[in-house]
Amino acid sequence: MVLFSLSTRVAVSLALSELSVLAAVSTYDFPTARPTPGYVYEGWEAYNPHQVRKVVRRQTGTVVDVPPKQPVPEPATPTPLPLLDFSASLDYSGNAVGAGIPVKGSFMGISIEMSLAEALIGRNKTWMRPQFLNLMSTLRERGGPPVLRCGGNSQEKAYLVDSIEDGHHSTERQTIGIRTPTNTPTLLYTKDIFEAMRAASDLLGIHWYLGLPMNQTSPARLEIAEVAEPMLGEYLLSWHLGNEPDLYRIHKKRPYDYDEAAYISVRSFLVRLCPNADLCYIS
Repeated sequence: MVLFSLSTRVAVSLALSELSVLAAVSTYDFPTARPTPGYVYEGWEAYNPHQVRKVVRRQTGTVVDVPPKQPVPEPATPTPLPLLDFSASLDYSGNAVGAGIPVKGSFMGISIEMSLAEALIGRNKTWMRPQFLNLMSTLRERGGPPVLRCGGNSQEKAYLVDSIEDGHHSTERQTIGIRTPTNTPTLLYTKDIFEAMRAASDLLGIHWYLGLPMNQTSPARLEIAEVAEPMLGEYLLSWHLGNEPDLYRIHKKRPYDYDEAAYISVRSFLVRLCPNADLCYIS
């Protein structure tokens, strides 16, 4: 017997032979913006279409008020109407004019945030996540050995340590600082995380792109390259210097006169310091 009572509170009573279960589920209306004349917005302020936003200008660093966007009118219907029934020819040879470089079927653009590497891959070479291995095995069967990237915002604040205090982890996220507009925590990591990556590569042939911090250059923090490169060996495709360095100035990691020339100078300096400069690229 199944009984339903529909309201903002939904009560479900289920009886199966001698088993009886009672559960309650709360449902809520999702607030949506309705720019209808005279309508009073009652949703979340972040989505208020009438809210004046504060914006920092990239060039000067000054804060300006940006008025709310006005509703965009629908475009006029074209005359005559476009054809909905047409044919197209595709070139499967890869030699078509304007075609890019060949990309392997195993390259799917999968990226792992460095602070989540242990949670997804495993603690070390003897403690692996079966869910991760199962997923990578499935991808390998269909497209070949997977190609993964490990980095992101957290690579910029990653520090190599000999061990994590509790002794049971290979990474640890610390308190978020006041100068982290993306809420990126400081990340501590040990070489155990690279052992886990290597173990996964030995099993499934996974190849890696790994991120190097670029937000600090004096002194440069390239310990990750010194430790991980010999551990990953042929499974390391390249190092990626920095994560979104074009946003350093906006996020106040660099002065407002920081430009492309300054970036190229720092990048060239760091490439020369890499254990293997041929593996260092821009991220």
